[in-house]
Amino acid sequence: MANFTSGIKREFLHKKPQTRQGKTAVFSAFIRTGGCISFTQEGPGFFLVTESEKIAEYYVALAEELYGVHCTVNAAADRLRGRDKLTVAYNGDRTFDVLIDAGVFEKGAAGNYELYAGIPPRIVADEESRLAYIRGAFLGGGSCTLPRAGAKTGYHLEFVFAHEETAEDFASLLASYELIAKIIRRKESFVVYLASLAAISDFLAVAGAQNSLERLNLTAEEREEKNNSNRVNNCFVGNMDRTATAAARQSIAIACLAERGILPRLDEELKAVAAARLKAREASLSELADALGLSKSCVNHRMRRIMELYRELTDEGEEDKRK
Repeated sequence: MANFTSGIKREFLHKKPQTRQGKTAVFSAFIRTGGCISFTQEGPGFFLVTESEKIAEYYVALAEELYGVHCTVNAAADRLRGRDKLTVAYNGDRTFDVLIDAGVFEKGAAGNYELYAGIPPRIVADEESRLAYIRGAFLGGGSCTLPRAGAKTGYHLEFVFAHEETAEDFASLLASYELIAKIIRRKESFVVYLASLAAISDFLAVAGAQNSLERLNLTAEEREEKNNSNRVNNCFVGNMDRTATAAARQSIAIACLAERGILPRLDEELKAVAAARLKAREASLSELADALGLSKSCVNHRMRRIMELYRELTDEGEEDKRK
């Protein structure tokens, strides 16, 4: 199965907001997830790291359209993942103007620049900007995994943020759509995640990733069908084991009754069932019934009577030993 995360991101790239408010929300979410603020000898700047050329192109286009700034794109090999990482960066005199407009920085009372760790309400003030922010956060730092074959669990969708306040505000944003997410700390990052099939299905529906939602439902149906098949098979194997164990006990009981001279004294109906069992020691009661031309319930009743005689005999034997 192709990477499920990539499929969701492709859909989100086709759902670009039309208003400046929505575009600003996407840009802000990019920086909060896949982006960083940099301070070098050349001055302050910001950059985004991604593995996707399409996402890099989208980020460059937004920076140009919204703020008139030109970002550079550099590629570096990621030896662990075996593919290139793209760094989209801007370093210039408009850095703080961009970051303030995107809700990442604010200007303090003393005229200094301060980090705004949460999500400013103005950035997600309407429906389009809220959904744009959610999609932008996934494009910048989101991933979704489905269960591997044989795994009991494994549905997991997450967003990674650098600041706890951003993660908390984002979880509240999801909650406004009745998507109840959890937050955990992972090293220096804060992860907002959904970990159930139902929650991820609802997220994809809310965010408008219809193709991914259909693919998720198909995967879940195939997994459920396979699990049901495994349960049926396990039940069948269990029944076979129980049948074999019962047949072995019956054979031992009949042999004991024969050794004690009790078997010949049984009525013809019980002797016929006993003989059939000794002849087919691994057969099921249904198979014995077919061989004898009787019903399964009839054979089962007679076999129970034989087993009762065996238990009475062995109980008496144990009592004699104790005496």
